[in-house]
Amino acid sequence: LVQRTLRALREERIQLGQHLHDVREAFKEMLSAVDDKQPIVSAFCKEFNAVDTDMRFDDRTKAELLLRVEEMRDALWTLVETRRSEVETRLAETREDGWVEKRTHSLQGDFAFMMQLEVDRFF
Repeated sequence: LVQRTLRALREERIQLGQHLHDVREAFKEMLSAVDDKQPIVSAFCKEFNAVDTDMRFDDRTKAELLLRVEEMRDALWTLVETRRSEVETRLAETREDGWVEKRTHSLQGDFAFMMQLEVDRFF
């Protein structure tokens, strides 16, 4: 019985390692996911550089360029907020999947069983 319980504890440890590995890999994939921010910035730079250098000092041109910067900023913030909501959803799913509670309950049972075996052995 003790050997079976110790084997169950080893299996729990292995499952813990596998689960943590899976969570880390999913997190790494989430961090390395390609987003659409760079094309937006590149398009803005291309449009900005297309403006004649002499025109950049004109007040109307400055106002137009500032408007373009604000539009780019809004587009980037929209992407960031979308990504943030996706990440928060994923985090909530990971927190609420019940994996930790299940493993804790299983470990409590194994240790309680081992304690009972020790008590039975001496009393």
